[in-house]
Amino acid sequence: MPSKTAREVKELSRKIPTLLWPKLSLPLAIRGSHQRQLRAALSVALLLVGARIVLKHSVRIMRSPIDEQGASRALQLLHKQPEWLDISRAFSRLSEYLYDTDIPIDYARRRALDYRTLLPDNVWFRICRETDTAAHGSARAAVARCYLEERISGAPTGVQDLKPMVRSKIADFPYYLTPALADALDAHARAFLASQNVHDEPVRYEPPSTCLAGLRLPGIDPDEADVDTLHHYLQDGLPLGRAAERAGIELEVARYLLSAYPCPALRDGDHSAYFLARKAFPRHRFIDHYNVAGNSLRDIAEIAGVSRQTMARLAKDYEIDLRVGGRSQKHNVEREWLYTEYIVRGRTLPELARDQGVGASTIARWARAHGIPLRPRGGTRKAVG
Repeated sequence: MPSKTAREVKELSRKIPTLLWPKLSLPLAIRGSHQRQLRAALSVALLLVGARIVLKHSVRIMRSPIDEQGASRALQLLHKQPEWLDISRAFSRLSEYLYDTDIPIDYARRRALDYRTLLPDNVWFRICRETDTAAHGSARAAVARCYLEERISGAPTGVQDLKPMVRSKIADFPYYLTPALADALDAHARAFLASQNVHDEPVRYEPPSTCLAGLRLPGIDPDEADVDTLHHYLQDGLPLGRAAERAGIELEVARYLLSAYPCPALRDGDHSAYFLARKAFPRHRFIDHYNVAGNSLRDIAEIAGVSRQTMARLAKDYEIDLRVGGRSQKHNVEREWLYTEYIVRGRTLPELARDQGVGASTIARWARAHGIPLRPRGGTRKAVG
């Protein structure tokens, strides 16, 4: 095959992330080379296959976080592996696949985007409320922001002077993902890309692992890992490292699996008040009760079983303007209907409240206003014959 021209090398660089896709780098994992450095070195190496360029030039084109010496050390370690013949075949296969395939992401453009407006704190807090996720303040927001930047760009975050502990937290962030949170972050990523005039690309992409099929490689194929068992131990409350160990999965593989297949929520039924309010009152129902029927915020909160403050926060997120003082429009409950349903038929206040779309306390107020005696709380209802 003829050597790639400079133009072909530049076009190929648009198809390769700065950090090679983990699904392809994990099978090439070797001792003595951290995945973060190895992924960068592998991307640089792919650009060299069949091209007359020097390593230094490849490092510069890929905007690699490692220098020429770092990339060279990683590639020398690969060359020393007993599986080197198949490793070199993997490089050739991947390079050929990328050369012949239309990749849906322009990684050169992704590397050049301005990520300063990505996932501001207030958006992170809103997403956490909507997905029933513990926000853990601005520190967790910063970690989530860096994680999402790397997911979108295929490159290390541009945040400068990150301490090793923070980098570990970014790598471990998939531990906190649930399907709902992952979907919400991807939705925000799509909106961010649109704001950067990127309308025709998915949030992320990775080539099929069949590119490496049949090769004897030093690392682990993540497709062979038992993600269900990993989820099981995480739902039992184990931290990521111990859960991965129990499941017999390398930590880097576990991180990738949780990014690709987030663990379902840990506890069914143990939800925040905001989550319960949002579930009880999606936006259209909130509008029906508050704007159309004229119920008060307190009445709606009582129906949802949460505080008025929680409903006010939900209204803000729904961009629904609250009435001055939160006062309800007058909701008229006819005496004849109330007497018939409550006294004659013996129905309870909560049942009548549901019929009227108000809180039980509102029905009680109307009963007192109409001179209808209330039964003692917890008393048996007795229909009038």
